Amino acid sequence: MTDITAPLNRPLRLGSIQALRGFAALAVLLFHIVELQRLYFSAPAMAEYAVAEKYLIYPLGAQGYAGVDMFFVISGFIMVYITAGLAPGLSTAKSFLWARAKRIYPLWWALCAVLTAYYMLTLGGPVKPNAATAENGTLAFMAKSLLLIPQLSEPIIGQGWTLVHEVYFYIVFAGLLFLPERIRYWALIGWAVIVGILAYGGQARPTATGYLSLSASLLTLEFIAGAGIGWLITRRKFITPPVFVGLGLITSALAFGLYGDKSEALRVYGRVMVFTLPFCALIYGLTAREITKGLRVPKWMIWLGDCSFSLYLSHLFVLGVIMRVLPKIIERLPDGLHFLKLESAGAMGNLFFALIGLTAAIICGGLIYTLIERPIMRRLGK
Repeated sequence: MTDITAPLNRPLRLGSIQALRGFAALAVLLFHIVELQRLYFSAPAMAEYAVAEKYLIYPLGAQGYAGVDMFFVISGFIMVYITAGLAPGLSTAKSFLWARAKRIYPLWWALCAVLTAYYMLTLGGPVKPNAATAENGTLAFMAKSLLLIPQLSEPIIGQGWTLVHEVYFYIVFAGLLFLPERIRYWALIGWAVIVGILAYGGQARPTATGYLSLSASLLTLEFIAGAGIGWLITRRKFITPPVFVGLGLITSALAFGLYGDKSEALRVYGRVMVFTLPFCALIYGLTAREITKGLRVPKWMIWLGDCSFSLYLSHLFVLGVIMRVLPKIIERLPDGLHFLKLESAGAMGNLFFALIGLTAAIICGGLIYTLIERPIMRRLGK
């Protein structure tokens, strides 16, 4: 098969992309820390504790869901970056799909198995009672979850809804690899037009529950936009990279800081409109700078990027365990330390939970990467 892991005349590994992956995973992690705090205080039993300081770190994580949008733009960029210059045809398409499948599915299956075992021990069944809908049934739900096929319920691991989109991106892009390269990018534009037509026709949904709503999802435009940046980079069209780095940083910060829409429109089109161009500018500027002038990326940022997939898939499970275990631990501490409870008045409970959550999730993600993901990738020949 054609080797698609060695792009021609380009660095095999971009530190800037790894750093951005790590940032995206951290953003999603912080978002879920904030959301768990919000859900905790929204319970009726917590009404008397619903004090203002529960929102202390809210501004830092409220838009952290945009880490998913960053992942999608990066994914489109990488797809073009690793396939540019390769001959069109079946061999290239097969190699591409194999490389993508072994990147996603083994770890996904491993962690789904862990969560399924947990549900068996705690709930007496392989899935949550409300997950396997009457339309699907348990076996159909599990099969679709494991294969990342769209369905009415979220997959076994909730974050897998984004992987459903990723697999769709890969399959369509693999089809484009049969086309000559000069035509391939016009096909990407055609793909974007089709998405726009379907969305305008009312087929776009907050969550893709079938192939039609998946095809109409405007999140696909983030992938295509990233592919456009990949096209510019692989053709060495480098235009003032530092300017784009600055522009990307400023506009991304403004998007994270100012966009606060929580309506259904957020997941239909709002996030795409707000975050896509800033992330594209940042990715273009950083990668162009790295390729032309070099870019020193701290090793810890590259490591975090390496762990980002493991961190992304595992962090909600870790946070859920902390939510259950941490209060019991604090109860056993001296009374003078009970201010660390999440519901205690003041800021420390919120900050303590956030710190423990961040630390534990990153450590767990790193361990999963080191002990599971990386060995699997090596065995499969990455």
